[in-house]
Amino acid sequence: MQLKFWTSFRDRMVGKGQRAPKPSAQSWQSFRVGRTGFSLEGVVQRTSQQLLVRLYINCEDLPPKGVFRYLLAKQDLIHTQLGIPLVWNELPEQKGCVLAVAHPNCPLEDETRWNEYQDWIEFTIAKMDAVFRPLIKPLQLSDLPEVPVVALEIQEPHDIDGSVTQ
Repeated sequence: MQLKFWTSFRDRMVGKGQRAPKPSAQSWQSFRVGRTGFSLEGVVQRTSQQLLVRLYINCEDLPPKGVFRYLLAKQDLIHTQLGIPLVWNELPEQKGCVLAVAHPNCPLEDETRWNEYQDWIEFTIAKMDAVFRPLIKPLQLSDLPEVPVVALEIQEPHDIDGSVTQ
């Protein structure tokens, strides 16, 4: 079902003259955001019946936790520009970090709502790209704060954990 959803999404994007990744049977699709190690991901979480769009930070050239703290220091600006509440998850036990927006009550099995789901994913990816691309593309190591050994305590919803969901 996920492959069918992402194939439909890609066909829709290509029909609008936009680029979209090759569909897969995974629960997520990754979209470029202008720099290696950063991706915007559309996610369908079948068990929790919600959609996510998340910025996944897992870069090699910069410490992901430092990038997370850099963006966290710009949280007010980001929230103002984005206009959508973000969940900030440093993922202390993992290398990468996640900033996500959730859209609840979206059972993938309800194909009659796929246009609604795809509208939301398309809009949210475009909005997040417009906000995050100018922040991360020019980012240098010297821009980042030092990251202490102890992880921050950040709001951590039960199912926005950066893990791969099926």
